[in-house]
Amino acid sequence: VSRDLGAALGTELAGTSPGLRSLHIVGTSAGSFAADAMASAYVRAREGRQRAGVRLSLADPFTARDGDDFNTGRARRTCGLEA
Repeated sequence: VSRDLGAALGTELAGTSPGLRSLHIVGTSAGSFAADAMASAYVRAREGRQRAGVRLSLADPFTARDGDDFNTGRARRTCGLEA
């Protein structure tokens, strides 16, 4: 759900702010999913047209995705559980 909201915000921003020169999006913890989706959607929506410089800052990003188990896969590698 948060990724969908972030994508909708990024697409909307791309369509309503054509003169935007700089965009800094910050996501904290699970909010990183929305922030990442917003940045990606903004860049996609402005493809082929002038766009703002985009900076994405993620503070303590939560890395598990739907269905991830902290003992296996990506979550294990990115949360310091695997050497």
